Amino acid sequence: MDNVLPFPGAPFTVGSDKALLNVPDGILPDGVEAVAMFDIDADLSYLETDTFPERRHAFEVGEFLHVGIYVERGCERCGSIVRSPGLWGVESDSGDEYLIEIIREQLEMLEEDDV
Repeated sequence: MDNVLPFPGAPFTVGSDKALLNVPDGILPDGVEAVAMFDIDADLSYLETDTFPERRHAFEVGEFLHVGIYVERGCERCGSIVRSPGLWGVESDSGDEYLIEIIREQLEMLEEDDV
């Protein structure tokens, strides 16, 4: 399986770029995409403590960044794109199992809005 997130430290343009995620077959229904977007408002306070010096260094040298992950699809009824609220502040080098868990939760939220 390819990594779900196609990058650990992608060169995003702040607030505008998004990346489609490499989701294994069978997780997303047809017409639904999983997306990561640079999180400009991520809470970095945990990196400012002495608790995680290795993570702080990794962040400072660009080994990972913070993203929001959401799912979206076209809505025929309203003629626009609908998306889940997303989970923000996710470290881009998180493991695939965690990212897939997030995607599944976001998909549930998107489906709840259809009711």
